[in-house]
Amino acid sequence: MKISKHALARMKQRGLGFEKIQLIEKFGTLIDSRDGVMKFAILKKDILEIEKSYKRDLQIIRKLSGRTLVVSSDGITLITAY
Repeated sequence: MKISKHALARMKQRGLGFEKIQLIEKFGTLIDSRDGVMKFAILKKDILEIEKSYKRDLQIIRKLSGRTLVVSSDGITLITAY
């Protein structure tokens, strides 16, 4: 995934490294896809599902609860992260 300059600045500001961004994208839920962007977030239901299959990543994923990625509608560019 490409990362915009804005997203890179926000990632640094919010302590979100590339590994964490990949985890949110992989395990998160698509929560919105309006306005030409997609939003992915780690929800409580995602954590419960992950507990069953990915125990190794669970501690990191729990810390990512509530974090959101805003991605271009084509899924290629990360616009921002919060």
